[in-house]
Amino acid sequence: MTWRPNDQRLHRGSFPTRRAVLGGVAVAATTFALSYRPSPDPDWTAVELSAKWSSRDSAALLSHNNRLWLYGGINSKEGPPLRDGWSSADGIHWRHEFDDAPWVHASQGMSGVHDGRIWLLGGVTQSGKDFRPANQVWSSADGAVWKLVTDNAAWEPRIGATVVEFKQKLWLMGGTARSPDPDGLASFNDVWISKDGVEWVKVNAAAPWAPRAFHASVVHDGKMWIMGGGYWAKQPGLFGDIWNTEDGITWQRVTSKAAWPERIWSTASSYAGMIWVMGGFIEKPRGGAKDIWFSRNGQDWQLYLPFRSLPPRHAPASIVFADALWVVGGSSDTDFLHDVWSLKLSEGWIDDSPIPPWLRNIYKSWH
Repeated sequence: MTWRPNDQRLHRGSFPTRRAVLGGVAVAATTFALSYRPSPDPDWTAVELSAKWSSRDSAALLSHNNRLWLYGGINSKEGPPLRDGWSSADGIHWRHEFDDAPWVHASQGMSGVHDGRIWLLGGVTQSGKDFRPANQVWSSADGAVWKLVTDNAAWEPRIGATVVEFKQKLWLMGGTARSPDPDGLASFNDVWISKDGVEWVKVNAAAPWAPRAFHASVVHDGKMWIMGGGYWAKQPGLFGDIWNTEDGITWQRVTSKAAWPERIWSTASSYAGMIWVMGGFIEKPRGGAKDIWFSRNGQDWQLYLPFRSLPPRHAPASIVFADALWVVGGSSDTDFLHDVWSLKLSEGWIDDSPIPPWLRNIYKSWH
């Protein structure tokens, strides 16, 4: 039998029609586009997935005397906060420093390193119904022996503020006197400074950013920055604005809405020439965030796109230590965590990245 191009038997399903072929190509292209994820960003390293210290969020993490130091936090929604202390030179081997610190307000406080000492400020004694915030200030030169610097600092008792060292002083910004805090009415937008932790000066009673707690702060590019935050309630208020200042008095709003979803309980660091924002509680999807964002100027944000990254979490802690960025602990939507992750990058890593900015922007729009 001779085959002819117009033979009617060709239309009996032996070959797909043009419409079917084009439809299949479209479906395949759409599937590829939605599932494709560039992967040249360096992976996060799981330094320790089950650290010796117990699972917790809202802990203090600091770098001091060439060691990592971890303090306090909570591992129960209703129980008292933890009052233990741990240190490590590598994030793997942790030394148990103590179990019952003299500071009892061990959850959701503020911490920093200043004048060769570790500082712990504010915090609360217990979560749940028994809510007692503090305005105590403690310090330690060796990380293990603690001194009560003042039992009653000039600023009102609070949790969820941020503390940074800037221009040889401690700076305390924001926070709340109550949590849950419907409508954020117990939140602060004040700015305080101190050289010694005893004498505090209010440099700004009402900064132009809205009162907030559980925000993130860093020192970057010669300025102090605050990012996100809000208040916790059944219907939490979540912010996504970013501000910076050189003196705590005059503030510049960098953006009213960052590219990342609004959040509280995130962690932030300045590392490899960039500001990093990691984790936190977001509204959609409601719960712990898994996205990681970086920006050179606080206005133009990009997603970090490795194959291996952090599991979702809120209220983790981060620090720059041994030329790497470290994130530890936090809590997922179902449990508290006690893992340790690190990321090591060169200062100019972004310039060498094979991911072009336009491709990062496409992926960002899908997030």
